[in-house]
Amino acid sequence: MMPETVRCAKVISVGLLVGSVTAGIGTLLLASTAFGAAGGGDGGAPPVCTCGREPRDLDCGVTFNDSCGVPVCSATKKCPPPPPPPPPPTCNPGPCVYDSSPLACGETRYGWNGCSSCGSPQSGPSRGTCSVSTASCTLSTCGQTLTGTDNCGSCSVTCGPCATAPYSFAIPGDPQYGFSYPRPETKDLVGLAAKGNIIIGDYTSRAFEQDVLKFLRPAGGDDRKTKPYVVDETDRPMGYDNAFSSEVCKPSDSYKGKTSPCFDGNYDQQDKENGVAAYKLNPDGTIARDDQGNTIPRKFYESSLTDEAFRTILDTNGNGRVDQGDDPIFNATTGGVAKIEAVLFTNHALAGQVFADTLQIDGAMIARDDGLSFGNKLLLNHDMRLADTAGAANQEVVLPFSLSRPRLKKVTECPASGCP
Repeated sequence: MMPETVRCAKVISVGLLVGSVTAGIGTLLLASTAFGAAGGGDGGAPPVCTCGREPRDLDCGVTFNDSCGVPVCSATKKCPPPPPPPPPPTCNPGPCVYDSSPLACGETRYGWNGCSSCGSPQSGPSRGTCSVSTASCTLSTCGQTLTGTDNCGSCSVTCGPCATAPYSFAIPGDPQYGFSYPRPETKDLVGLAAKGNIIIGDYTSRAFEQDVLKFLRPAGGDDRKTKPYVVDETDRPMGYDNAFSSEVCKPSDSYKGKTSPCFDGNYDQQDKENGVAAYKLNPDGTIARDDQGNTIPRKFYESSLTDEAFRTILDTNGNGRVDQGDDPIFNATTGGVAKIEAVLFTNHALAGQVFADTLQIDGAMIARDDGLSFGNKLLLNHDMRLADTAGAANQEVVLPFSLSRPRLKKVTECPASGCP
């Protein structure tokens, strides 16, 4: 039998493979514990693989596995540490250079030194002032963009939104022309009609005496606010027939074949009831008297109640006085609104003292004389049902109808700061 070369050896301890030998029969494995082996046997250092290839023959990080008997042989070559990363590149700035091309209108430009922006900013021509501004906006251009010019060419300004309140006619309930007003049919039509007068607020107050009464009497001089006028025959029993000799009530004026009665326009005097002088009444209906036992005359603008009884009705919060806690009309807070949703109709005067910043009447106001004093604004929203005489829903309305819708006669445009 031919001799066989030994391919693999395993060093059990720290030692050397003696060499390859030939034997007559089989394979001879030689192990040596020479060269200062410590302790011998399997208790020494971990086995060093010498199977087929040495670790030094391997590529960095590659593990070699070989089986040349038992056990399996494995070897891994360690890799050297990676080299340090190169230092970051550095920029050496050069001189600050500016682009020599023309600057556009409104453009700002800096220089460049090869690494970053540098130098002071250079600016192009200024845009200047636009030829249009918000002062150019009018009612007809609200919500639009106006185009003008400046030093750089075209420019524009956007006008503010259109006012929600219409300056002509509103169609309540219409999504475009309703201006947030609901259709009046959603509420009952209330009519407050008086054969005599309609008074709003506390006519017993000193403010009423100072601010309202001057509109209800035809005193001489600058205080003259009312004038005599012809009245209906049915007004005679209430005392409105005290001016037959007036210049406006001439015998040629006739009513059913009779001379028309005439009122002198002074509401600050005693009226009548069924043609007899009228007086204030107690709650039980008896004639009231003052502290001296005298009867108290009732004037045209007053109710039949005594002043004390009338103020008690107005004092809804029961604090003993009439104030802003009783009704919005007595609230003088800025921006406060007192609202009356009704048709106010009287043959004679509609007067009163309203302390609220705004008095809003949704319906209508019909009167011969106006003695209404209000805080800052009076808003009148005409109920469209009063203009629709053909509407089936209005056939039972026993109030005077408008012959036609009122026509817009003048529009005054307010400045951007608002209407005065």
